[in-house]
Amino acid sequence: MKVKCDKCKAACSALVDELITLGWSQAVIPGPIKITLTRCPVHRAGLTEEIGKAQGMRVGG
Repeated sequence: MKVKCDKCKAACSALVDELITLGWSQAVIPGPIKITLTRCPVHRAGLTEEIGKAQGMRVGG
């Protein structure tokens, strides 16, 4: 699975790893997740904000 950064259009697998670390599974992550970043591969503030918005889409847990 790839997560694309809206800013640079790069596919950032590191972002998916970060989501999984925070308790998501690849089956649960709605895709493609669009995250606006100031830089890649991971901008934690932007990622945390997006996870906060996506919490309602989380299945199970």
